[in-house]
Amino acid sequence: MKALYEINKMKENYPLKIVAHKNFFPKPDDLAHRGLLKLHWHRSLEIVLSCGDDFNIWKEGDLFTMANHKMLVINSGENHEFRLSRSNHYDGVSLIIAYDFLKRMIPNYDDYWFDANIGDAEHRKEIEHWLIDIRDIYLRQAPWDSFLLLKNASMILYNLFEFCSDDKLSGHTQKWAYSNRYKDVISYIDQNFKEDISLTDVAKIAKLNSSFFSRDFKQYLGLNFKDYLEKIRMQQAVYLLLNTNDNIETVSIQSGFRTSRSFIHYFEQNFNTTPTNYRKLNGRNRNK
Repeated sequence: MKALYEINKMKENYPLKIVAHKNFFPKPDDLAHRGLLKLHWHRSLEIVLSCGDDFNIWKEGDLFTMANHKMLVINSGENHEFRLSRSNHYDGVSLIIAYDFLKRMIPNYDDYWFDANIGDAEHRKEIEHWLIDIRDIYLRQAPWDSFLLLKNASMILYNLFEFCSDDKLSGHTQKWAYSNRYKDVISYIDQNFKEDISLTDVAKIAKLNSSFFSRDFKQYLGLNFKDYLEKIRMQQAVYLLLNTNDNIETVSIQSGFRTSRSFIHYFEQNFNTTPTNYRKLNGRNRNK
């Protein structure tokens, strides 16, 4: 027990977060991973390595297919979303390095932008090696392994800064300004999806007229506003189905659907089954 306590305390104090992809779909009540998969952004630097089945990452208007041994860098402040299938087998890793740590180590860190494709094949292979090692160390949960995790993360950072970095001020400033517009929009939708919000409401947040915003939103996200709002509401509904005993009427209202009938209709379109059946098959009480 003492060794486990030491491991947990060390992890709390280290500037790293590690997500083993085999844990993409943990127990339904595990909130730690829920926010990592939906559309979001953070100031931390994230390096993703795919192993196993393919999945998609949407990042700043582009969709990346993460085939086996594909690597992607998510820079500070970039909007991104993991798009997965529960039927697939994932075995890669995501390494998230705290912004405050990077800023403390590299005072002009904000002047850097990273892309794994900038480096040559040899250095990408080295980064891949360190990432796989990080995944394996993390999963074995041995005492004092946090030192090894930090060592490997340092090697990854060295390779990124030395071989895979660019001056972001030269070509990315305009794109980031465009991205910042949608941070406010996404935040507003996330906070108000239970309400009867409209395209006009959200367009005002972006300070654009409704018709232009509608086209621009779809071009950026790959979904129109209505479909994106439905997606956010459906994510909430799934969470409530799996983690509460609320009846379908309550779930529909708490998820922002006007009626349980419309909720059931949209749910069946997305999951090819009813909310009740989905809860029986996937809920926390499914094995009882």
